[in-house]
Amino acid sequence: MSSKEKGKLAMQVGRLYGSNRWADKPAHIYLTGLKKGRQLYQEMVNKNSGFENYLIDVAEKTHVELFPLDRIVYLSPDSCTPPPS
Repeated sequence: MSSKEKGKLAMQVGRLYGSNRWADKPAHIYLTGLKKGRQLYQEMVNKNSGFENYLIDVAEKTHVELFPLDRIVYLSPDSCTPPPS
């Protein structure tokens, strides 16, 4: 991922967090594969004031290490299949 893409992702996480805070039914947010000291983590801190105090779960492990595979749903705007109910 380029530096520009990391910056854009950090901004998207900030918007996600802001929207989720005001949602009637907020989602439980996990950021996985995010390691302190790495450039992406630093982008999150730089672009999002108070990032380290956000009410989200940040894990160094990947999503496939943290969750059962049969419980993971991948969402894509290009999919022809609707998400499971």
